[in-house]
Amino acid sequence: MGATTCLIHGEVSPMWQRASRLWPWRLLLVAAIAALTVQVSAENLLPAGDFEKSDGKGGVAGWGLYPPGGKPAGTLQQVKPGYKSPQAVMLAEEETPGLFGLFSRPVSVADLPGREVLFSCYYRTEGEPGAHLSLIGYAEPFLAKEWKTPYLQSETQVLPEAKGWSLVTWRFRALPGVRELVVIFRLTSKGKLYLDEVAVRPYPTEVACRVMSAGVVEALPKRRLVEVELTNQETREKNLQVTALALGENRRPVQTGTTVRVAGERSRALRLNYDYEYQVPHVLRLTVQAADSGAVYEQRDFEVPGLISARIVSPAFRQTLMQTIPLPRLVVEGRTNLTRSLLAALEITAEVPGAAGGSFEPVKWEEERQRFRLEAPLPALMRGDHVVKVQARLPQGTQTLDLPLRRLPPSLPEVGYDHRLRLWVRGKRVFPLGIYGMTDPGDVQVAADAGFNFVVAASTRASYEMRAAAEKANVGVVVSASVADETFWQHLQRKWGDSPSCWGWIPYSRPDMRAYHPGQVLSLYDAISRTSPNYPILAPLASPSLAQYYAEAADIVVAWSLPVPHSPLRALGEMVDTLREISAGTQPVWALVQAVGGGAFQDEPPGPQASGRPPTPAEMEALAYLALIHGADGLVWYTYNTSDAGGSGGMLPSASPDLWAALPPLNLRLRWLAPVLLDGERQALPPAAQGAVEMARWRYQDGDYLVAVNTSERGLVSPLPVGKPGAEVQVMFEDRTLQADADGDIQDSFAPFAVHVYVIRTSLP
Repeated sequence: MGATTCLIHGEVSPMWQRASRLWPWRLLLVAAIAALTVQVSAENLLPAGDFEKSDGKGGVAGWGLYPPGGKPAGTLQQVKPGYKSPQAVMLAEEETPGLFGLFSRPVSVADLPGREVLFSCYYRTEGEPGAHLSLIGYAEPFLAKEWKTPYLQSETQVLPEAKGWSLVTWRFRALPGVRELVVIFRLTSKGKLYLDEVAVRPYPTEVACRVMSAGVVEALPKRRLVEVELTNQETREKNLQVTALALGENRRPVQTGTTVRVAGERSRALRLNYDYEYQVPHVLRLTVQAADSGAVYEQRDFEVPGLISARIVSPAFRQTLMQTIPLPRLVVEGRTNLTRSLLAALEITAEVPGAAGGSFEPVKWEEERQRFRLEAPLPALMRGDHVVKVQARLPQGTQTLDLPLRRLPPSLPEVGYDHRLRLWVRGKRVFPLGIYGMTDPGDVQVAADAGFNFVVAASTRASYEMRAAAEKANVGVVVSASVADETFWQHLQRKWGDSPSCWGWIPYSRPDMRAYHPGQVLSLYDAISRTSPNYPILAPLASPSLAQYYAEAADIVVAWSLPVPHSPLRALGEMVDTLREISAGTQPVWALVQAVGGGAFQDEPPGPQASGRPPTPAEMEALAYLALIHGADGLVWYTYNTSDAGGSGGMLPSASPDLWAALPPLNLRLRWLAPVLLDGERQALPPAAQGAVEMARWRYQDGDYLVAVNTSERGLVSPLPVGKPGAEVQVMFEDRTLQADADGDIQDSFAPFAVHVYVIRTSLP
């Protein structure tokens, strides 16, 4: 029986394409797309991934049973044949519910450049085994203590049921500090899981693939183009199979492919064509593999539009006009999806049918007509639900996009963000400074006195007494609850929706780490958005690999990282960068600031989470400013209730008095900088001191504000660029000044994890 590819993970798509909501189509690929892959080759970092050898004890070489010890709840046996191979392995769970699985010997990732691997395997199921796949990272050797080893990173995804052999791939990025990686397959209910050809390959792999175009319209009515450049990074020649698979809703899959030879250490360009109607969006999967062995070198998924893709960028918050967020103009941005030979004849217009003054000005082209922008004055007297109708016209055909646009009734309280991703709360701009773990109404005023302007409270703690306390203290409340029942959220809306302290909701905390299916999370987002159209939905996200599949199910994403003590501080900055890349400038990215020890969460994976001390006050402050340097639009500390977070117990003021004492002055400095952060233009700068000092500059009014953070535990002295020779530079909050040299640099010393904020006046006195 031929294999099917399981389209579980793939390429981050631009936000203006994400609105197409193609997740249900991805599930169809389990049963709909034929694959050409055969066996994996010897470069696999898992040498026993083919399950061909027995361990002589009833198991397979290189793999162990989970759970260890006691009588297993299931059985393991080698079976014949495998997927185009002599042998595979079968796991059978005999109970419901159950927990039985198989785990690999650890793979070393400490020395891999970029800390990325490409995971691939074939599987099929019988019954309903509830199969999970997890990749678990460790900072210390795993084999010495196995499941008693504290894990540093654990990410899980569900393997859908598949009657025939199905291919799953996963581009996994290990967190800083992870040295070993373990693969685990688990069954949670009665059924069978067959596995074959499990592979973990360093990424980029031996064959790098640069995609220039994916599904571009080359000729109407339906010829599409795929262009790639393949680079063989080994010395020996590679014989490669390149396959493009396309699937749209209620349409049969379309497949094309070719075999190509690439000489050692050489590159080769390749063009593929397939037929798909020019106006129909679809999913395109591109696979590059060895033609002889079937080793998977690349597999990426693209959401392909018709002639164009487009999105409303202003208003930014859910494309909703609000009374309390200034919006002088409607703005649509988009991208064309045609070859250059067709671009010259393309015409694009837009209007808001039924709205007075709803016509857009002529299109503004950018990047040689590859991008475009449409603007219009705000339509007068517009109420309720409308659309912005965008038309792309060629002599041979026309495509029309209807982009939803609505205006809320003026009676609703409003919290949202503008096109610059600044938060507006009932008509006022604020820079969010929040803290998790509020449990008692009496602590709300304590948080306010420490300089926080909002708190996060679980729904079980979000009582009417807490509402009254928040209103009295003039503090916002974000209510969190991992409840998928729409009726529950309707109740919360009635309870909190008319409160001046309500700031929004967190339906799932870190869904990317808890094996929730993205479709499930997106469905709840849609339901809450209908119930509560005037409040944002937040999603704390922690997985560098999986966050992209959950970001669409939120208005605001929060970079979740607790690096101290096992990872470098830069881990938080990297997570902010990841979410900013995913969001593509269309949703705010806030950042979590650690104020509790490691081991703050105990999720589904086996074994204990790595624990440890909380950050020092210097590390905590460095984390806050590091997030700002990387572009965070808000900060939220974790956490006030350290008992709920697996900390030393009690509330933060008593559990870590040194951290709590550092918060009021830190928040005071951040509130002073708030106008700069809200209205300034941020520019990322290259790091100094061999990468130890990270920096960014904000241009605001008549000055430049330079923030520099020493991310290392050593003191150092470093030159810093201020860009104004001979200028006098004020060091904010430190009552000192420095003089720039003739090259426009200053030199300053940094204690371990120190932060300095400099002001350089750009106007003449």
